[in-house]
Amino acid sequence: MQFEIKISPQDVAPFIEEVANQADSNKEALGFLPRSIYQQQSYQGKLLVAVARNTNGAELYAGHLLYGGVFPHARIFQLYVAPEFRNQKVSARLLDFLKEKLFQESWLGITAKVASDLEANTVWERLGFATIRTAAGGVSRGRTINIRALDLKTPSLFDYLPAKDKSQFRLFRRITSLRPLYLIDLNVFFDLIKRRPRSTEAGAVFRAGLENNIRLMIADEFISELERTSNNVENDAALNLAQHYGRLKQPPKEVNKTLFPILASIIFSEKAKLDNLNAQDKSDLTHLITAIHHKVSGFITNEKAILRAARTLREEYQLDILGVAEFAELTKTDTPAPIMRVNTDQPNKVIHRKRVSPSDLEEVRSFLIDQNAPDIIISDALSTGHDQPERIAVYEESKLISYAQWRSQKGPQPSIEMFLCTDESYVNSEAVTESIIELIILPSRGLPCLVNLRIAEGHTETRQVAISRGFTPPDDHPDHSYSLQRLSVPKVISSENWTTIRHQIRNASGIAIPSIAPPYHGLDQTLEISFSINKTIQVRLQELERYFSPAIFLLPGRDGVIVPIRHDFSEDLFRSSPQGSLLAAPEAILRVERIYVSSSRNISTFSEGAPIIFYESLKGAGRGCAIAVARITKVELVHKNEAVARLKKRGVVDQKYLDKLSASEYLTETSFDNILAFNNPVELDSLRKLGCIDKTNLVKAKRLSSDQILAVTREGLSNVQV
Repeated sequence: MQFEIKISPQDVAPFIEEVANQADSNKEALGFLPRSIYQQQSYQGKLLVAVARNTNGAELYAGHLLYGGVFPHARIFQLYVAPEFRNQKVSARLLDFLKEKLFQESWLGITAKVASDLEANTVWERLGFATIRTAAGGVSRGRTINIRALDLKTPSLFDYLPAKDKSQFRLFRRITSLRPLYLIDLNVFFDLIKRRPRSTEAGAVFRAGLENNIRLMIADEFISELERTSNNVENDAALNLAQHYGRLKQPPKEVNKTLFPILASIIFSEKAKLDNLNAQDKSDLTHLITAIHHKVSGFITNEKAILRAARTLREEYQLDILGVAEFAELTKTDTPAPIMRVNTDQPNKVIHRKRVSPSDLEEVRSFLIDQNAPDIIISDALSTGHDQPERIAVYEESKLISYAQWRSQKGPQPSIEMFLCTDESYVNSEAVTESIIELIILPSRGLPCLVNLRIAEGHTETRQVAISRGFTPPDDHPDHSYSLQRLSVPKVISSENWTTIRHQIRNASGIAIPSIAPPYHGLDQTLEISFSINKTIQVRLQELERYFSPAIFLLPGRDGVIVPIRHDFSEDLFRSSPQGSLLAAPEAILRVERIYVSSSRNISTFSEGAPIIFYESLKGAGRGCAIAVARITKVELVHKNEAVARLKKRGVVDQKYLDKLSASEYLTETSFDNILAFNNPVELDSLRKLGCIDKTNLVKAKRLSSDQILAVTREGLSNVQV
């Protein structure tokens, strides 16, 4: 029998009465809907009717599909096939028609709610709809509802990137079980076992090895040196202990012959000229030759001559040289995620974030089962051993709406393995997802960090949020993978620190940015990016900052702006006060992109892509200092009435303030992202010396040169190399 799918309002109209009658007769399976909805949906092309034509040419109702939803997530309300036409693939025909329609319109996925006790679940399974979570049904029936989802192979935000920026920019997935390899010299070993003044820092090095944050090994030369200096080789406890460590073999003689004089001239230049190297000097050089030959990540030492040559060794041989104290600093544990309460645009609704305690685990388990999380994630979420992950949960009042867990690898090459699951039926799920991602991936130590993010299948909104923040599928995964990866670079990158950060980025990800900082020509300018897999592409600056966010490339000539902000607004927009606040924050604090408003007269001062520095004014108990730098993403002249709705989500001012701000009906709305809060706020006197603020203080936005922006950020981010 021939079937046809009808969708236009005029073609569907003759069948609407039959559709409504069939739906009313099957409320047990389809649920109750008012009869008017079928007519309404048909006007929008959202009622599909399957029609069979008999031998006489008459058209007979065979089934229907009713759908709706909020773009880009479609929802099927009803899928029904008349009994006499079942087992003829009518439901598949209806669904295929819908999938093609939604694909052409760029929808991302389809969901459907199916009572768990219905036989129809087998049909939905066959049609490719997986259960992604469950929910409680109505109180009277006590049913469990399966939330089923099907991902469409629709071009996503990732696919719509310019051709020169998109899927070519993929990080080669670093095998996180293969930790970076470091060699240590003998003095680090003695610092620990002989309880020297640096024993605490040396202990951090060995602890990092024991906790598998790094692979710690010694060179053959390490044992040789111990044997030369031992008083009793047969009964030397230190030597016996060292012999149980993993060792790297002595390089071939020709390698040693080539590198020895070169390294000697770099590290011991005066001694080398006089041919006056002692046994310790030669041992140090042998250690370095071993490290370079075996291509280890770094060498940990306290030898001053080697530390002084660190930059040259890094540039010439891609070998990191780290002092014991520096390494210990890099392995410190980050401050736990703070508890936060946030007001939303929903009346009397407050969400709060907290660390998960043992008493919360049963609730987490139920949530993850409902959200169709993988079994291995659920098992990990409930683990209570020494290797359990970090965990946070977000609640609206008492309802769990989002959960994240992650493991961080500390040290010179930090990485994060995280899983994130948000209930996408929650009205503010997008904002919650944004905030958790940014909270976890912003390492406090300021080093580039490789982030591997896993998302439960079917959670298309969460995936889109991650992609909008620079995540891409790894090099060995398909475009629609739910495993994503990104490099977080929490830095202002300038010509001053370019070489150092270039090395750090290459170490963390295998990506090489240009060897010299180019002058700024605009956000559309491209930079040549090289990969360790012998691939070179051109990437727009705007996209590179998204892939590396919250990085800001402060290239020569990239001028910016400094703007005043009142203390109460800066506290709401940045939570920058050292005292913190006990009051619930506005929703803007959850958002990666936020809004600053000013007089319409300021619009010419701002420009898209410019760095923006926020100065907390003295008014209203303000501190009179610069508190943060960010990147302007958009500048618009908007009507006050239009601005109010957006400011509820991404800003912190209300209608009353807007009326005071300007007599004009219009104002300047400046959107910004890639926020880097200053750990060392820049005082008013310093800003005046730099020419950023005149004698009248800062009362309106002011343009700054790239040199001034750099000077302020250098001081503001004093503990993070700028």
